[in-house]
This record gives sequence, C-alpha cells and structure tokens, in this order.
Amino acid sequence: MSAAQRFNEWEVKVRQWKMSEKSITAWCQEHSIPEHRFYYWRKKLQAASPQVSKDSSSFVQLADCTEETSGVELKIQQFTISLFRKFDTITLKRCLKLLQEVSC
Repeated sequence: MSAAQRFNEWEVKVRQWKMSEKSITAWCQEHSIPEHRFYYWRKKLQAASPQVSKDSSSFVQLADCTEETSGVELKIQQFTISLFRKFDTITLKRCLKLLQEVSC
C-alpha cells in the first residue's frame, strides 16, 4: 500500500471515529486498532491540515434567522456560534468538539 493510500485510509478512519462520538479508546477497541497507532495518525493528519478539516461534511450549515435567536452567543477564538431558542444540542456538541480540535 502506498503512503498516499495509507494516508487516505487513516483520514477515513479518523472521520469515522469523529462521527461515532465515541471515545478513542472505545472506538479503537471496537475496530481492533492499537490506540497509539490511532494517535500517531490523528496527529499526522492534523499536521497536514492545521487549519480546518478537509471533511466538509463534518460541518453543519447554520441558517441566519435572527428573529428566533435566544440571545446566547458562544465565542471561541475567531468563531461565533449563535443559539436559537430551539437549538439542537447534538449539533451544538459536535460543533464544540470540532472547534476544540481545530484550536489544538
């Protein structure tokens, strides 16, 4: 397997882990992958793409609907998340998790 194929394979694995919302330990056990190998590749992938993940599907498009906002805004570095009255907690959790990874 070429280096590019291995890189792509690990991009998919890391993306699958993110989507699972499981801990790294649980996900690695479930897929019979040594944790140290997972951490190695996650770090290598982050170094190759330090700004934003190449996986645009991990972002959720938010509509601008100011009349329904709750007035709560979360600001993390250059990012701002405005919450609506009936916001989706799962989506918020995923956004915060992704922002945490980007800021590391």
